[in-house]
Amino acid sequence: MPRPTNLTVDGRVVAVLTATGGDFPWQHGTYEPGPDVALVASAFVDLPDGRRDLDLDRLAAAGHDLGSVRLDDGDHLHALVVAPDGSAAWRSGFEPLEP
Repeated sequence: MPRPTNLTVDGRVVAVLTATGGDFPWQHGTYEPGPDVALVASAFVDLPDGRRDLDLDRLAAAGHDLGSVRLDDGDHLHALVVAPDGSAAWRSGFEPLEP
C-alpha cells in the first residue's frame, strides 16, 4: 500500500509525495502541495510539456541549504518533476546535491 512521505525544506513541509511505483533511481507517484509550499513556489520551473521541475539551484540561490531538502526517511531530494494532473517523479539519495 502506498505511504505518503513529507518533503521538507528547512524543516517545513512543502509537499507530500506518495510513491506508487518506480524505475530505479526514479520513484513515481503523486504530489500534493504541503502547508509551506510557498517557501519553494518560486523555485519551480515550467517545462515545455506542461510539467514543473523543482530547481534545486534556485533553492540554493534563495538561501536554502540543500542539506535540508529531505524526505521523511532521511534521504535528500535530488530531483522532483510534477505533472499538471498531480502525478510526479522524484529521485533521492543519502547525500545532498552540491549547489
